[in-house]
Amino acid sequence: MRFLGSCWLSVFLVWGALSPLAGQTGYIEERGIDEPRFDFDFAAFRSEINQDAVSLEIYYKIFNDGLQYFKQDDRFVGSYEINVVVLGTDKSQVTGYSRERKYWVDNYRETRNSTSYLINQIMLEVPQGRFKIVCKLIDKLSGKVSSLERDLSVESLFRNKIDMSDIEFVRTVQDTDDSESGFDKGEKKIVPIVSRSFSGEQDKASFYAELYYDDPEPKEVIIKYRVNGSRSKPVYKDEFTLTLDKPVTRLIKEIPIEEFVPDEYEIIFELKDKRKKKKWAGRRAEFKVEWSLRALVKNDYETAVEQLKYIASRDELKKLKELKKASLVERETAFEDFWKVHDKHAETPENETRALYYSRVRHANQNFSVVNQRGWRTDRGRIYIIFGEPDNVERYPFELQSVPYQIWYYYGLSRTFVFEDTHLTGDYHLTYPYDGRRGSLHEGFGDFD
Repeated sequence: MRFLGSCWLSVFLVWGALSPLAGQTGYIEERGIDEPRFDFDFAAFRSEINQDAVSLEIYYKIFNDGLQYFKQDDRFVGSYEINVVVLGTDKSQVTGYSRERKYWVDNYRETRNSTSYLINQIMLEVPQGRFKIVCKLIDKLSGKVSSLERDLSVESLFRNKIDMSDIEFVRTVQDTDDSESGFDKGEKKIVPIVSRSFSGEQDKASFYAELYYDDPEPKEVIIKYRVNGSRSKPVYKDEFTLTLDKPVTRLIKEIPIEEFVPDEYEIIFELKDKRKKKKWAGRRAEFKVEWSLRALVKNDYETAVEQLKYIASRDELKKLKELKKASLVERETAFEDFWKVHDKHAETPENETRALYYSRVRHANQNFSVVNQRGWRTDRGRIYIIFGEPDNVERYPFELQSVPYQIWYYYGLSRTFVFEDTHLTGDYHLTYPYDGRRGSLHEGFGDFD
């Protein structure tokens, strides 16, 4: 049962591990490199005390290496403060909450672990309207602060006798026990994923929602849902019939994603009357399937091979392309063999060269993608992948006598690159030094380093 107070902070902490994402911070960042690393998400549910408001669950995730610690006995303890403020369109505070907590880890290595984290939750009663959520994390030991913002639009969940909550993205579903947890929903403990991001290694993605019914007579409804890819094309769809016979029906759905390529997706739910086909409610939310080499080799082999063109020779690319119709095992083995050859630190168990290369590919996709063109295929993406983060970038976005342009300096390599946004689309083309081979092999630029 949801707590009836205006706000509370759950005491349940979740340990977890993300897929390791080795890589540079990049020269474009939303957060300073010295700020505590965290993320937050939210979902709105019916309020049990106010029909003109919603119960807004705010989930936050703090990474282990985002805090400082001191040793106490045989363990290490960090201390943080989390502040959440909901602002109206006039920037006035509508509601908020603040709480300090301690966080314990077992050893020093865990304090530097970039893939482990804690998950926790805050609940606020928020009225209808448009708002901005500002979530701030303060590391009490270092004094460093990190802040994130999200837009929020709150609608009444009492508009119809049948309605639906927001979609919550789920990390794990567990049976409830005797311990108190802010994640308890009925007989299940629903732990959110927070980042709305699923690993490319996962076979399924899970979602939670609540269906509300204000009538004593049972009613059959049809629930249709589909997942659209980044180009708005459906990649999955399903429907089922459900009988509503109580005020709150808790819905947990799993969607197979083993065939999904790494991309951004949107899930869309529609709740319809089975007989009259009337649409009672609908919800949509965006999520991501993160990059993984195995998923790419399995589901988009041509792209997996093409992404190697900045480090592979023509002969290597040709041999890999010939395996397009081979079994998954053969393709994976070929990729493993390729990266063994290119591993510049073969004496270590990890392939640092591969991790660095793909971290740059991901950074290029995040920062240089344009309409109908992924970032790794663009000129800036190509240079970034080959040479890494520039030492300095000069940006000239509003020049009167020229189109927007950028100059990238690599002082240690004695190289300078000039990019121009010739068509004013955000796609900066390499104009100096111009090799006449936009997006092709990097011969003449030197090896990936």
